[in-house]
Amino acid sequence: MSTPPFAHVSHILVAEFDIDKGSSLSYQYPNDTGTDPAVLAELMLPDGAHLREEDWTMFFLNQCAQNTSGDKQDASPDAQSPLSDDKLAIKPTITLTLFELDSRHSSHTSPHESSSTWKSITATSQAVLSFEDEFSLGLWTDDGTSRLCEIEPYETTYYRPAPLEVCLFLDGGRTFGFRFDDEDDEIFFLKYMDMNTEEVRQIDPPPPAFPPAEPPLLHVLNLVRTKQIAGARRGARVKAMAVTSRQPWVHVFKPLLVLALEKFFLTPNEQILAGLYRSINAMDLSCMPRLSLLEKTILRNSDDAGLFADVVREAERKGWRGGEEATRESGERGGMGPGGSGKNKDGRYFETKVDYDGIKIPMRIPLACFPEEIGE
Repeated sequence: MSTPPFAHVSHILVAEFDIDKGSSLSYQYPNDTGTDPAVLAELMLPDGAHLREEDWTMFFLNQCAQNTSGDKQDASPDAQSPLSDDKLAIKPTITLTLFELDSRHSSHTSPHESSSTWKSITATSQAVLSFEDEFSLGLWTDDGTSRLCEIEPYETTYYRPAPLEVCLFLDGGRTFGFRFDDEDDEIFFLKYMDMNTEEVRQIDPPPPAFPPAEPPLLHVLNLVRTKQIAGARRGARVKAMAVTSRQPWVHVFKPLLVLALEKFFLTPNEQILAGLYRSINAMDLSCMPRLSLLEKTILRNSDDAGLFADVVREAERKGWRGGEEATRESGERGGMGPGGSGKNKDGRYFETKVDYDGIKIPMRIPLACFPEEIGE
């Protein structure tokens, strides 16, 4: 079973401590993380965990050079490039990975059939997207010396197959695939497109998947519990349950982990993990606004909690963001219907609910959480 691209959590993990065998990973749901199980077990059951009745830890998976956020700041402002002496230098630009859909098909075949493949159209697969004006985009080679294509947004539609990925359908029949380096670039592009065109909510059949990328950075929230149990060796059992997520606000799932781990102590089976996974990924964030890095900075440094009320209202008006319906396997939303809570008391948070085991648990998701942050 694969993880849906817009899943709020990617994995549910369980580790246990055995006096004879030591720490071991007993479950990875719905699939393996790709990390050594022995390493995961040690991270989930740190030394001394058995000395406390309950303990919370947080760590990361898939940390690599590509997942660091300092690359953009490393470039010297005096560095020379072909863009420096060009009109492109004064326009907003985004560097991205560019693909074009190569559709080898007859006139009776959809261009999105499985026979279609993505191809690179630059030597490095990198390109520069230039925001020429409110009605025109330019695609350039990564060195800025050659213009690849002009895009008129009002004659295009777009589709988000996965986080940081956008399929752009041009009126002339060409289809481009953009893979952004970070969420802030993606948000900037989508806000521009939303002013000029429409998002396609579903493509049938969908375009083929993009070429593989580096595994995403995963934030892990882990709960360790030592429970006194009569008849158990040394009178206690130690278990840990963790959720992995692309989102830095993974800490909001603490109440759900407490309930799920308690159930797992009573009846240890995979169905408990499956139920937790479905409940969290059914959480409705369709009306949750996505703020740019600049907007987050302004919100965090302002005393006005309703500073971006217009952004929130626009998100509620659209009522749908970026293909998140792909996460709802049951077809039912776990939130509070269109508009989320509709009465958020604090504009710094988005309020919704998760229905877990018949209990509606409120969630307060911080809107101004930076990508490099983790925890409360």
